[in-house]
Amino acid sequence: MKLISDLHFRIEQSKYKEYFHAPQNFDSFDQEWYWLTQVQHLGIPTRFLDWTLNIEIALYFAVSDAKCQNKDGNIWVFFIPDQLNIYNQSDHISRIKPFQFENYLFLNIPVQWNASYERNEPQRNILAQQGKFFIRSLAKLLTPLEDESNYQEYLLRYKIQSFNKPILMKQLKILDYSNKTIYKTNDKSMQDLKRELMESHNLIKKKCCS
Repeated sequence: MKLISDLHFRIEQSKYKEYFHAPQNFDSFDQEWYWLTQVQHLGIPTRFLDWTLNIEIALYFAVSDAKCQNKDGNIWVFFIPDQLNIYNQSDHISRIKPFQFENYLFLNIPVQWNASYERNEPQRNILAQQGKFFIRSLAKLLTPLEDESNYQEYLLRYKIQSFNKPILMKQLKILDYSNKTIYKTNDKSMQDLKRELMESHNLIKKKCCS
């Protein structure tokens, strides 16, 4: 599994800075975290595992993919143990390096209003989806989280049968959940950027229904 690397970040942080927001008053570490979370929400593979704080958004992701309508869906709930909360870490956050860090950790990256916010679709996606990010050990990236014995007690799965998906989609539509309101991605330039980044790093598009 190929991911955006430290070297790639150094090159692209400058090259694509108009598309991503990194607070200038923060140190380079914080800018790395900001950049990676936005790249993740553009659809580029990183070491992050996306979660949402909104159960209705989680439900939307579980039932909305038209290519998977004939397959059952799942909603996973993660009861975050204290030791995985970034606020409980003994080290100051600025000493946790995103490209070298080998432990497990949940973190929030606050969305900041800036001059290019309306053009910054990845950051607007994070806000719309109420995203929270789980960083995992590099050695375990290809292992499903539910298969790790240390975390099974914190996970709860709700199965959604395929024949219930159309009903749930209608209910979510009434609540104004749609690709337009959740993804906030309508700019062709952002899709071109995603394609450019995927091709330049020889990354593979994630399959649906996984």
